[in-house]
Amino acid sequence: MHDRLGNMADPPEELIRAIRDRYGVGEIFARAYMRHWQREKPGPYSSLEDILRLPPPWPVWFEYSMHTNRRAEGSWLEIAPWLPQNARRYLDIGCGVGGCLVAAHRRGLEVRGIEIDPTHIALAEANLLDAGLQGCIQQADILDEAQTRQLGKFDVITMLSVIEHVMDVPKTLENVTRLLNPGGILFMEIPNRECLSFVGADPHYNLFGITLLERAQAMAYQRLFVSTEYEVGDYYPLSFYLAHLEQAGCETRLLLSHKYALQRLVLAPLLLGRLGLRYARYLRQTLPKLDQELAETIRIKSRGYLRGFGKNLFNKPRPLLDHGGIGVR
Repeated sequence: MHDRLGNMADPPEELIRAIRDRYGVGEIFARAYMRHWQREKPGPYSSLEDILRLPPPWPVWFEYSMHTNRRAEGSWLEIAPWLPQNARRYLDIGCGVGGCLVAAHRRGLEVRGIEIDPTHIALAEANLLDAGLQGCIQQADILDEAQTRQLGKFDVITMLSVIEHVMDVPKTLENVTRLLNPGGILFMEIPNRECLSFVGADPHYNLFGITLLERAQAMAYQRLFVSTEYEVGDYYPLSFYLAHLEQAGCETRLLLSHKYALQRLVLAPLLLGRLGLRYARYLRQTLPKLDQELAETIRIKSRGYLRGFGKNLFNKPRPLLDHGGIGVR
């Protein structure tokens, strides 16, 4: 683990305590993540506020990783009612820094994770050590059939915040469904490019309107502001995923959050106001750096989106729901 994370100096004890108190993660993970963070975004960092004051998207990326265990607990509350009787083996595809593996272990399942990124694997191993687990993760690509065949079969599989990052979605779905035991379940999160929060500032790069663009346009946009590689594939409509899963012989069910009705009635004005603030920031900070063609494309796409917002708000869940969960068995 340490070789993959580098030999950075240990962060201050006060910072580690602040991270543990705020995010509820273990000490091994907090230290490992800060060593990784200092390599990626050199400090020094004497306090958590030093990190959260960085320009976007750095704070978003930091908090996304730090919230991994709590976010996983929320996902497992949705998964639990659908678990097959006597479910035993669990696989998390694209396990990231390991939050879902920790949550599943707490529920008594035999856990296994696969991940492409070796740094994520090292961080996940640190997270699992805090939970008393070792040897649960391997480096593997879900598109590699030879690797996936060696995994065996599972009663429960999750793909959370993963499908938008694969380059061949149909092949991915085909390989994943082959790993299910009869009666097993697959729980996926399907990102919604049309929700207000994503349009205002997408969760990957914190850029206004990027989810409304075609992939080539989004890549050109992202390169102007973020030096890392663009790691998002194509956003497909929900019907695309449902059709491919049903073709693979799976029964599918769309699982809307229990909070959706409240969101539609109560949070719509708040989210619209936040969208307006993010658009104002886009006009001040982002628009001046865009070429004319890209700026015009974003203007046309965002205006078309807003024109359809009112109609879609009450006819379908797309404007407010950032992810749609799909349960398959």
